[in-house]
Amino acid sequence: MILTLPIIKAIKTSYPNSNICVVCSNSNSFLCEEVEFLDEFFIFDKNDRLTSKISFLTNFRKVSYDLVFNFSQNIETFLLLLIGNSVNKLSLIYLSRYSNSKFSKIFQRTASKLFCIDNLIVDRNQFIKNKLNIHQTEMIYQLVKKKLFIKKPKLFHLIPNNNDLINVFEKRILIHLSARWIDDKYSENNMLELINKIRDKYSKIYITTDNTSKKKFRKIYQLYENYNNENIHELIKSKQNIIILDKLNFKNWREAILNSKLVITYECGCVHVASMSNVPVLVVYNYNNRPYMINKEYAPYTKKYQKVIVNQEKINQKIMSKLHKMLTNKN
Repeated sequence: MILTLPIIKAIKTSYPNSNICVVCSNSNSFLCEEVEFLDEFFIFDKNDRLTSKISFLTNFRKVSYDLVFNFSQNIETFLLLLIGNSVNKLSLIYLSRYSNSKFSKIFQRTASKLFCIDNLIVDRNQFIKNKLNIHQTEMIYQLVKKKLFIKKPKLFHLIPNNNDLINVFEKRILIHLSARWIDDKYSENNMLELINKIRDKYSKIYITTDNTSKKKFRKIYQLYENYNNENIHELIKSKQNIIILDKLNFKNWREAILNSKLVITYECGCVHVASMSNVPVLVVYNYNNRPYMINKEYAPYTKKYQKVIVNQEKINQKIMSKLHKMLTNKN
């Protein structure tokens, strides 16, 4: 959603009298609540009950639209596109980066031909081979341009207005501790080593977590002071150099990111939350999962970021080197 919002803003800017409706998931709905260039949004979530989905589809079919775009790769949103009440339907179709592109997204491609749905097919491997852009924001822009004249989207930042935690957080380096850090060559001990190096060189740290963190970082949970949504307002009293902010809701988590001097995270949603908040971000990519391709497709939509793509044994060393350059340049 964060990578899509610049396009939606560009549409509204080019067509200010248009009525823009977005269908989003539960996890994205908070973003739709914040932006002023959306007229309506509806929640259609993969975890909804079947009866709820059928009810939504029935009601959606009753509304007429001039244009319906599908930017998601989810099969259910493509079905939503199929039943949508519009003569102009377009879909973005990314072919697999892992399997044979001949069979990838075969249902979407076949249905698009049968039902005259215009599309933009992105063969990731071929695009990269030919040095073509595959970034999602750029690809969405290319799809929308087929029907609408819009200018190329610009960087913009989404800063929340209501800030009841303004005096709670300090300007610290924030590390997001998702389970993605851990594999057979990067352990919790390696993470502890990184935390200690950053503390010794740059002082105070916040560690944010998600639902995956506690299983992988048990030592870290025991070592450091822990705050959550219930006691977050007491954070201002703490004198600790390293503090865990455990499973904060989006509002509090984003506030912590917004007030950080820099965010260090493995590639995940935290990257984009930091980028839309105009906070410098250092992104670590999985060395064994086509990192350059992932970066080309999902790079944060900001200039304030650096990427780390090295084998696991060198992650800490590379982070410290990049961190020094980022903080030096900033100062």
